[in-house]
Amino acid sequence: MSDDVAVQAVEQEMGRIVRLLVDHPEDVEVETLTAGRQRILKVRVRDREVGQVVGKQGSTVTGLRSVLAALSGKHRVEYQIEVEGKNGGSR
Repeated sequence: MSDDVAVQAVEQEMGRIVRLLVDHPEDVEVETLTAGRQRILKVRVRDREVGQVVGKQGSTVTGLRSVLAALSGKHRVEYQIEVEGKNGGSR
């Protein structure tokens, strides 16, 4: 699987999971930024839904990081996840 196809597959799967967590799945945007072998998965949701994705004390986003590590591990690519509100609020 090429890097581009792998990135696209990770984006799609993480987007699918995040859409299950929020009240307005149609507003979820997932984008991957690349810096060498490291990638940043930017997840944008409505400002009011950032907390739903982050969870209490970060428990939900920690779970998302675990899923992301499992999805990306076989490609030897390191991912970070950033959750942002559509108006720029982030965690």
